[in-house]
Amino acid sequence: AKLAIFSPNGGENWGASGQDPTITWTQTGAGSSVRIELLKGGKRLLYLTILTANDGVYSLSIPCSATTGSNYTVKIISLSDSSIFDNSDGTFSITNDECVDDTITVSNPNGGESWNDSQYFD
Repeated sequence: AKLAIFSPNGGENWGASGQDPTITWTQTGAGSSVRIELLKGGKRLLYLTILTANDGVYSLSIPCSATTGSNYTVKIISLSDSSIFDNSDGTFSITNDECVDDTITVSNPNGGESWNDSQYFD
């Protein structure tokens, strides 16, 4: 059984114009599901997903709150056998040039309203 990351495998710049953050890999006999981790400096920073199909592709968006920098790698681990995994061969960077705004703004109510609860609730 084997997992092998194809991308990101070194030199990518996620979040830069024209560089979609898509993880691709190949596998043989590694089960139907995987977990994908984002590492910085070889240490797990966060789980990109704790469960996704082992179908060789996982796409995501870079939020504007993402910490930009370099020295990132990805690790993919089989959920059926944790001894089957692969790490990016080289590091890549994250920028937020083409980020997705991940903030929520409440426009109404936004303060000063006076609601009569009997008007809205039974």
